[in-house]
Amino acid sequence: MPDGVDSGADSHGEVFLSGIDVSKKLGAVCAGVFPRTIENLISMVQDNLSESQGEYKIRFHPRNYQSSVFIGTVWAYDNSAEIFYDMDRNKCWRRFIVTKEICHLLFAPFGEKHLASTPEQIESLINKILAGIEKVNFSDRIASTEQSTIYMALEILLPHSERANVKKMLADGKAELDIAKAYLLPVQFLKIYLSEDYASLMDKAYQVADRRV
Repeated sequence: MPDGVDSGADSHGEVFLSGIDVSKKLGAVCAGVFPRTIENLISMVQDNLSESQGEYKIRFHPRNYQSSVFIGTVWAYDNSAEIFYDMDRNKCWRRFIVTKEICHLLFAPFGEKHLASTPEQIESLINKILAGIEKVNFSDRIASTEQSTIYMALEILLPHSERANVKKMLADGKAELDIAKAYLLPVQFLKIYLSEDYASLMDKAYQVADRRV
């Protein structure tokens, strides 16, 4: 495999390859239209989990939390999951948080308890990622899961295959905030998407994914 992408558990490689797999399947369902419809992702994941676990239901619970305290969390059971999220966040953030929590169902060990995501925790992870993807610490299990689902959610909502379109928007003078709004993605995650480290690692991950087809 290319440098920087390996197949070990919790590795960057497996995280990105999982995100690419889900992203490609969702892309087929959404017929290449952006912003992608979260309802399609929910149905797709429910169907996937139902195949292996029996009928599986994901229920959503929007709540009016103080945004300084809580963003979202998921509780997974044998045949269902409960996702709670802060409805006071804007639409871009609600979409990202719901997608990230759904990714916990695909990535984390089945039934693993998940701590609530707070604004401070997410901000800290964003700063670490922007400081250099290769420097992100995957040794802590909870942090590893949170970082991994951020990467997966980003690829699902704004896949690497859209990079040429994003670059064209920038070349045409579009502001980063306007591009983020076009994909209904928080601008903080567009900044990660545009970072050289992220783009380079996604190039390698896509090479591996193409060879697996």
